[in-house]
Order: sequence, then C-alpha cells, then structure tokens
Amino acid sequence: MLPQKLMKAASLIILALLAQISFAQDRVITGKITDSKDGSPVQGASVVAKGNRTGAQTGTDGTFRISVPATVNALIVSSVGFATQEVSIEGKTSVEVSLVVVNASMGEVVVVAYGTRRRGDLTGSVTSVSAKDFQKGNINSPEQLLQGKVA
Repeated sequence: MLPQKLMKAASLIILALLAQISFAQDRVITGKITDSKDGSPVQGASVVAKGNRTGAQTGTDGTFRISVPATVNALIVSSVGFATQEVSIEGKTSVEVSLVVVNASMGEVVVVAYGTRRRGDLTGSVTSVSAKDFQKGNINSPEQLLQGKVA
C-alpha cells in the first residue's frame, strides 16, 4: 500500500513541475527597426516587452533579438528623436518596425550643478560654452572664460 501512495505523490509532483515548465516557456522575437523617412536602420533603439521588464537594444544594423514570456503580446519600441510605437507580436516570431521622426525641439535649457532648468527660471548670470572654447585648453576660473583667457 505504501509504494502505491508514494507513486501517486511522485506522479503529482512530476505533473505539477511539467505544468509549471510548459507555462513558463519564453519565446524569442527578432526584428529590425528602421527610419520611416529613408529606411535606414535605427541604432540604439529600445525594445521592451509590454507589461514586463524584459528589454533589448538594436545594434548598428537596426536588428534586435529579445526573449519574452509567452504571456507578452506587444513590444514597445522607442528611440530619441522618434515617436514611441507599440507593436503586436501575437503569433509572430519576427517583426519589422518603421519609426516616425518627431519634430519636437527643446527650449533653451541650462545645465546646473545637479539637474537642468529652463533659462527663464534662472535669476543669475548664464554663460554659454561652445566647442571652440573646449579646444583652447583648460579653464581654471569663470573669469578666464568671460575674458576669453584660457591656459
């Protein structure tokens, strides 16, 4: 009698493990992200499984590969300068996404010690530093920058 009960218990445990494994199956989605304007690949675009923390980034050729749980049915694709797009992956293993350029410009932003502020919100003096100032050498004090004297 004891071996029969032991066999039933072992069968239940094995069945539970198999059910767990079959429901936890991930699937691999591959794809390519391109610019809608000229079809060029978008490098560094983020691809995230909707409702999940799984993500990937496109390579130099705009391709990506992401492993997502079977319960995920959409990907969120985003990149700087492009509109964020949601793509359905139901019944698919490969997707091609064409991102649309967003013509949003930032206002004048000033970088301060620990963040950024709009220029209109500042009450002190503001100095602009351009690329030519970096090529002159070290700047030891703000006065040198204002006077155009650099080491």
